[in-house]
Amino acid sequence: AQRRETTLSQVVKLDERAITISVDKTGGVDGYIQPNDRVDIYIMTQVPTKKKQEVIGKDGNLMPLEVEDKKDAAFLLLQNVLVLATGDSFSRGTMGTQQNYSTVTLAVTPKEAGLLKFATEAGQLSLTLRNPQDFGEASEIEIFDMDSILDIAKRRQLQDDRKKRIEVYRQGKTEILER
Repeated sequence: AQRRETTLSQVVKLDERAITISVDKTGGVDGYIQPNDRVDIYIMTQVPTKKKQEVIGKDGNLMPLEVEDKKDAAFLLLQNVLVLATGDSFSRGTMGTQQNYSTVTLAVTPKEAGLLKFATEAGQLSLTLRNPQDFGEASEIEIFDMDSILDIAKRRQLQDDRKKRIEVYRQGKTEILER
């Protein structure tokens, strides 16, 4: 009896697509992502913004003017995405071992594939690794930019939100509760 190898295309669910993106060591969680893990995808890119400038008018006085500009920003692009393969491996590796890969293949819908394709050209992608039992999704997507970093009140709010979260262990399972 001849054993048939499973191909990557056989792993892709109906109505989904496999798409491979490049990741560096940092964007790929330092090699700890494995097939069947779930990730969130962030993008760092330039976004349009308006900047106020003062120009000299015909009468010689300064006039306020709003001009188009761009600024660097990071935000959550996709959540809870299934990893099909890391590098050339699409079978689950040894738990806890660091892998060496420069690409990650993801299971996405056709629309998400288009979004990811554009995003790979428009900016730098980074993945964050999720707990396998965490299927929650953020309903509000924030854009982070230099103003976010410099905003002391915003940073304090992020820290306060972190302090409110506590882990509770029940029957061998971890739950996050809000205080």
